[in-house]
Amino acid sequence: MIRLREATTLALTKLRTRKIRLTVTIVISGLLFSGLAAASMVAHGVIGSIGSFSKEGLGSRYIAQAYPQAAFNFMSDKSVTDRAIAIQKDTIARKKAAAKQLGISYDATSDPGPIIQYDTPGGQKQSTLNPSHAAAKQAVQEYMATHPLPDQASLAAVAKPYQSTAIYESRQISYDLGGASLQVLKDGKESFDQNSTGKNGPPSGTDSFVTSWSAMSGGLLQPFILPGQNLGTGQDDSIPIIVPNSAAEQILGLKALPASATSSERLARTKELRAKAPQVHFSVCYRNSTSANLVSQAVSTAQEIELNKNKKGYQKPELIYGLPATPCGSVPVSRDVRSKEEKTLADKQRQFDEMFGAEPAAQATFTFRIVGIVPDPDYGGPAFGVGQIIRSLVSSSLGNGWYMPYDQLTANPLIGKLFNQQTVFGGVPGYYAEFGTADQARRFIEKENCNLDYGKIGAGQDPAEICNKQGHPFSISAFGSNSLALESAKRGFGKFFRIAALVVSGIATIIMMGTIGRMIADSRRETAVFRAIGAKKMDIAQIYVTYAIFLSLLISLFAILFGLTLAMVANHHWSPEATVQAILAYNSQDLNKSFNLYALYVPDLLILTGLSLAAGMLSTSFPLIRNLRRNPIRDMRDDT
Repeated sequence: MIRLREATTLALTKLRTRKIRLTVTIVISGLLFSGLAAASMVAHGVIGSIGSFSKEGLGSRYIAQAYPQAAFNFMSDKSVTDRAIAIQKDTIARKKAAAKQLGISYDATSDPGPIIQYDTPGGQKQSTLNPSHAAAKQAVQEYMATHPLPDQASLAAVAKPYQSTAIYESRQISYDLGGASLQVLKDGKESFDQNSTGKNGPPSGTDSFVTSWSAMSGGLLQPFILPGQNLGTGQDDSIPIIVPNSAAEQILGLKALPASATSSERLARTKELRAKAPQVHFSVCYRNSTSANLVSQAVSTAQEIELNKNKKGYQKPELIYGLPATPCGSVPVSRDVRSKEEKTLADKQRQFDEMFGAEPAAQATFTFRIVGIVPDPDYGGPAFGVGQIIRSLVSSSLGNGWYMPYDQLTANPLIGKLFNQQTVFGGVPGYYAEFGTADQARRFIEKENCNLDYGKIGAGQDPAEICNKQGHPFSISAFGSNSLALESAKRGFGKFFRIAALVVSGIATIIMMGTIGRMIADSRRETAVFRAIGAKKMDIAQIYVTYAIFLSLLISLFAILFGLTLAMVANHHWSPEATVQAILAYNSQDLNKSFNLYALYVPDLLILTGLSLAAGMLSTSFPLIRNLRRNPIRDMRDDT
């Protein structure tokens, strides 16, 4: 009888032979398992870090965003275009009558129509509403009055069965300001360079204000407020606002970091911005369309005079507007040598224009104070890369833009007018429902979202009407964070890990079977000798099973150590980048917090070790059974 101690000694002796074959087996099998070990460590490190950071921002909240499906339903309703054409005809008739009464000329052909026609790729004529035309806006307004969109109360009713805890609202300023202008006063100065924005792609910094100014419920903004700040109107009537990172840099007069800036430099800049930004107020100049046109006229006249100043016989215009003397000031008249008749005619023309919607020149400034900072949109970089993956993982965001509290729409009448004016393709409010658990939010989105198969919608069918008939008037998606996706990712990774571990174990079994089978085959004479001196089959099997256990444990140890090395290398390379992204995304108050990309998750490591042992046992069983069935006398004779 061979005792366990002797079997262990013999197994260890066999491990010291055929070292090259043993090393190759350990490395190849270990590499397979080490990939799983590294994946487990990185995945659980990321999940743990996100869980830590998500206690701030919107990361631990479950919010769904909803937009009315019928927001642009008027686009497919011919009655709207017919009404716009009728309004235009009536307006032309009234203009002719008014011009005749005032004694001025009016050319109806100079008025653009409310319908724009264009050619499709197939060569067919299509028509759509002119978004900037007054008749088109009026027609849409009348349509919306008789076809109201579902509102905040509608969403509350839909979300109530799913135990929603709060309902919020947001609105973004329309891109169509009717000719009015908005400009952030950099260093308190107004710029009259009409070509200063949009030179190099999408607007950034303070230039992005006009296109991305939003109002949002305070319950969504609160997590992104800097320490010591609040969402109330200041004693100096300053309006609280959350600004993009690049805008905060410009307002503070800081030079933007280069694209090659290190993570430590970007983190230092984040700390600097958070320390300095709350101390800064800035102003935005609003000019209505009349005032903006006067500025434009002043600039173009000055350019014309400069271009022709040395030309003989050139005469300056009789009426010249100058640039404002103060930021956002009124536009002065610097020269007016018109005759009395010309002034009278101009005054009548002004009366005529005001009768049909033109406003007297007006301008005003809004004073803002920075209470929070959000990341800028990521327009550049590769579509798929480590940085992109990190940004998608650490998602806890309002979006990209400038955000002020929703109550400012009622507190400031002019701001309310800007946000609530009727436009053709804008001004649609967004609504948000918050839930206490991920399951409630997920079921709400799955059950109440109008998810249409557009391939099955026939020509002439209205998608919004189909949604309304189904009782799903909203288009709904997750908002603010990837908390719902993260919950699914946790379950998905567990399933992936178990399946991958089984596949790897199968491959490792085949690899180990070759090594152990060769080792058993080389030991046939030894086995025959043991059998000849009275050793039982189970005694011999004990030796090779012990060998397989040691081999499996060595493979497991190699896999865990190499997997840990891979995870630590990944952490060393990408943890600083992930840390900066997480601090910005979650508005972390602790700027010294670190985002770690690895963590030892013992259950997964035990599973890997167990599967490695199982692979070792399985790889030993077949060659061992075959070897023990052989005739020991024949093995001794054949080996001599």
